[in-house]
Amino acid sequence: MTVKFSVGRGPLASVLAVAALSACGGGGSSEPTPVPPAPEKALALTASNYQAAAQQAVTAGNYLMTSGDLLSGAQASAAPSAMQAAVQQFPGLLKQFKRPALVAGAVINESEPCSGGGKIDITTNDINNNGQADEGDSGVMVFSACKEDGVVTAGRMEIKLLKLIGVFDSSSFSAVFTMKLDNFSVTTPIGSTTGQGELKLSIGATSPKDSSIVVEAASFSSNGRLGTVDYQQTMSDFAITSVSFQDKSQVFQGAGLRGTLSGSALEGKTIGIETPISLLIPAALDHPTAGKVVIKGAANSVVQMTVQPNGRVLIELDADGNGSFETSVNKAWSELN
Repeated sequence: MTVKFSVGRGPLASVLAVAALSACGGGGSSEPTPVPPAPEKALALTASNYQAAAQQAVTAGNYLMTSGDLLSGAQASAAPSAMQAAVQQFPGLLKQFKRPALVAGAVINESEPCSGGGKIDITTNDINNNGQADEGDSGVMVFSACKEDGVVTAGRMEIKLLKLIGVFDSSSFSAVFTMKLDNFSVTTPIGSTTGQGELKLSIGATSPKDSSIVVEAASFSSNGRLGTVDYQQTMSDFAITSVSFQDKSQVFQGAGLRGTLSGSALEGKTIGIETPISLLIPAALDHPTAGKVVIKGAANSVVQMTVQPNGRVLIELDADGNGSFETSVNKAWSELN
């Protein structure tokens, strides 16, 4: 039996798509915006690194919940994301609970081959033995060099369902669960990444066009290689909130982000990230049309990213924290992915 789990095109796919963009953008004027407090061991934002810091903020959001639908750039759609690969397993793992009744509380162990080689060992614990995933149920997937469509996955993923109302990934449901990744790696033709950490996800939908997701991570680390470049990053006290909604005949997605990011691309130091104005992304576009992101560094240094018309973003630097921007650059949104 070939295992190929995916999110598909339901409400879950929609909210995952907007979450991918939640670390990018701004909106409104170029007036300074209140910023999050500087994290410990913060990076001093200067004219030589402020654009790189802006790009890292975008990368963090893209990594935490990557969506090929809204990513742009030559390598973006193929860039490996341990988090996205793990989230794509949810619907398939939950389907494993649908089986004839056995002994109440029985743990079921199965092993499934992958189409390109390797296997997935699956353990499900239906604590009330009702043949469906509900509160308190849990599952573990251990990937052993599992190859599907040219992507190799390895490592351990564990989820526990804390709350479920309705049918998961339907047009009307609400779910809260935790997900823990242990050396969970994904390798694509252009690179590899390994994720480690635990997250809490709250997902819901009220109609086919109205849905939301909140992803919270006290600490999530990743490391790997993209092309010839090695990288490492850690997200702390991170939260991404995104919604998908319809206004008249148009479908929109909105997203917000807050947290602390550190990594090799930031000289081993940290930056604080926040969206004081949520990003607004029309479903027909691959970039936001409104919103603002603020990045806080050492000594009150600030980078402000303000969404501009026609798929562009204004990136401004206040290096000395006096409330005035000394330098700026206007870039295409796709340059930051």
